[in-house]
Amino acid sequence: MITKSAIIDFYADKANGVHRYNTEEFFRREAEEKLFHMGSGTSLLDFGCGTGDLLVYYSTAFQSMSGVDISANMVQRARQRLDQFGLETVSVAQADEADVWRVVGDSKFDVITSAGVMQYLSVSQMHDFLRSARMHLLPGGRIAMFDLVDPRLYWLFKYGWFNESPLDARLVVRSLMQTGRVLGRKLLRSLAGRPEDHIGYSHHPATVKRAADRNGFQCRIVCSMYYEYRYHALLTPLE
Repeated sequence: MITKSAIIDFYADKANGVHRYNTEEFFRREAEEKLFHMGSGTSLLDFGCGTGDLLVYYSTAFQSMSGVDISANMVQRARQRLDQFGLETVSVAQADEADVWRVVGDSKFDVITSAGVMQYLSVSQMHDFLRSARMHLLPGGRIAMFDLVDPRLYWLFKYGWFNESPLDARLVVRSLMQTGRVLGRKLLRSLAGRPEDHIGYSHHPATVKRAADRNGFQCRIVCSMYYEYRYHALLTPLE
């Protein structure tokens, strides 16, 4: 079980979210990919906004935006970043998957999005989140859950088997060594009662589709452009 305190501890001193590259150019491109899938609208809720790395680029498509994150450090840095981009009217607040609905109150949104967040929720927590999120959507609204971890592929990345170079003996040796290091670290952190890394839970796409169906959504699965082992779940309410 991934505890909230472990998540908060992990992000307590982070200067930005966990991205493949921490550059403005990469943030912009990643945001453009996500905007392509979720579209535009009047209002957006970014659940797990982190330090606002992507949120500032969503501003080109939405008139009103709100961001929430479980980490006080992330929220503080998000406010600073939003101010730097001249987005002082964007509201950000600290909240988890349950408190977020108290924070937003009666507000409803065209899009509720998250990026790299569902990995911290168990299946039952995901169900609860979707059930509450549905009640906070405007007519025609949608939910975009980005960058979910695919358990069928993540281990290849984790153990060093994703590589741009052709498969050769050196790659095999490096990957086997990486596998040993990862398994050793996993054992030590498990004995200490801490999560292995920032990944958390990996949810099979079929599991996400079942959760969507149970909560009255049609779900479309698409591959992530920038992360080989991640995918997006795009949800629209059924009539």
